[in-house]
Formats: sequence, structure tokens, C-alpha cells
Amino acid sequence: MGDVSSPDFSYTSTQTLILTSLAYAILLLTEFYRMSNRRSELAEMTALYLIPIVSVVFAGSSGGIVATALPDPQDRLRTLIVSFVFWGIGTPLSWIITTLYFLRLTIHEPLSREVIVSALLPIGPLSLSAFS
Repeated sequence: MGDVSSPDFSYTSTQTLILTSLAYAILLLTEFYRMSNRRSELAEMTALYLIPIVSVVFAGSSGGIVATALPDPQDRLRTLIVSFVFWGIGTPLSWIITTLYFLRLTIHEPLSREVIVSALLPIGPLSLSAFS
């Protein structure tokens, strides 16, 4: 067996910053589109409303890991500030949606058989927020 080593990602800090900024911009545009096309009836709500928020919380959580790979201290600081902003946007939104979801479960009838698997989805953003 040969020696297994990690792949060599030899991006400069500027390239990494540009790629990360592009990914964050695409993320925000996609999330705005997803969140603006939802129905607002509480009786029809499922935990699937958390799916767009998970990616924002994930971007905020992974910012700390990305910042450790950057050699320039200024780029590290910028990445941490942007990831903290994303975490600050995603975590309170996930708390709000989770609260509304539990309100829906207590007031209205139980979930249908097709969407019962989505009952485990609130674990995602809450655990990622704790990881951050």
C-alpha cells in the first residue's frame, strides 16, 4: 500500500477569498429565492422550511475551518467576520422556524406519513449552530 496523503490545494489566499466570496454570494441569492417562494399557512408547515437555513448555518460554521487554511491574517479576519455574520443570520432564523414548527405540531393534526421523516430535520441547524 502506498502512502496516503491529503490532496495539494495550492490556491493563493486571494483566490481562496474570491472563491469563498463567490460561494457566499450565490448562497445568499439562492436562499433569498427559496425563502420568498414558501407558503405561509401554519397548518401546512413541515420541517422542510429549515432546509434553506441549514446551508446558511453551514456556511457560517465552515468559515472557521476555512480561516485556519488562509495564510494572511487579514484574510482570516475577513473570513471569520463574514462567517460570523452568516452564523448570526442563520442561527436565529433556525430558532424561529423550529419554534413555529413545534407550535404547528402542538396545535394542528400530526404530520402525514409522507413527511414524517422531516421531523428529524431540526437537529441539523441546531447541531451546526452548536458546532460553530
